[in-house]
Amino acid sequence: MAADNTQPAATASAPRARRNRVLTIIAWLVVFGVVAFVARTLPAAAAPQRGGPCKHHETGAPPTKEIGKFSSDSDPQFRLDFGGSRELGTDFLPFDAYAGTPHNVKAQSWWPIKSKGGPRIDEDNGLTLTAAVTKAAIGENPASIRVCLAIDPHRIHNLQPGWYQGKIVLSADNYRDERIPVVVTFRASERRAFVLAFVGVAIGLIARCLAELGSGDRSGNPGARSGLRAYLLQWGFPLAIILGIVTGYLGYVEIYDANPTWGVSGQDTLKLFGTCFGFQMGSIGGSDIVKRFLG
Repeated sequence: MAADNTQPAATASAPRARRNRVLTIIAWLVVFGVVAFVARTLPAAAAPQRGGPCKHHETGAPPTKEIGKFSSDSDPQFRLDFGGSRELGTDFLPFDAYAGTPHNVKAQSWWPIKSKGGPRIDEDNGLTLTAAVTKAAIGENPASIRVCLAIDPHRIHNLQPGWYQGKIVLSADNYRDERIPVVVTFRASERRAFVLAFVGVAIGLIARCLAELGSGDRSGNPGARSGLRAYLLQWGFPLAIILGIVTGYLGYVEIYDANPTWGVSGQDTLKLFGTCFGFQMGSIGGSDIVKRFLG
């Protein structure tokens, strides 16, 4: 009489099935946690702003006969990094004015702010400049000057990503002109970069899943439909999603956020897509290690 070996086999497989079920639940919980973390830590598109919007002030100070000089504690430079934002950005610089309170203080374009292939940014195309005396000179004390620069991307015709450079000049009656460098950077929108990163991650995950399913079929899975269903129900599938989200986020940050002028050329698009796709292929080895460790 033949012995019945089905019951011991079923009994032995029960703990393994329970463990896989617990790991699958934990993996999906981690997926939701990773998604929430990435959503909270994605950089927001905030326009560079320091000191509020530019406001014009009339000085009303009397002219001085002595030739004056503008001075600053550091090497003055206007710098606005807009990133993907298209909101109004402002920056200001303080100056000391020696030899009396300056009269008729003005700030205006001296060398147009522009980039290779990009539009000019000037008073007629998105640029606002103001200069005002905030503290008049008394005795030996210098007068304080505040120079404000504001750029409104919505007023710039045909704005393109890029590195924009120029100079403005600070002038006043009986004062030597002060030329101030200006650096402005724009990159393509976050939405475009996010879509490219998402597509790269999605295609990479699909290719990875197909490779793992093909490996399973060679190991004796009973058909494509059954193999796909079994793959989706095991904890290795949410593990692949976790690694996909993490590596895609890292690719997005390293390629998009690290480049203040992303989108200037088509190579930037290929780099972001290729990085997010390639990270999925590279994470296969890490996934295999986790599977061997957990069984």
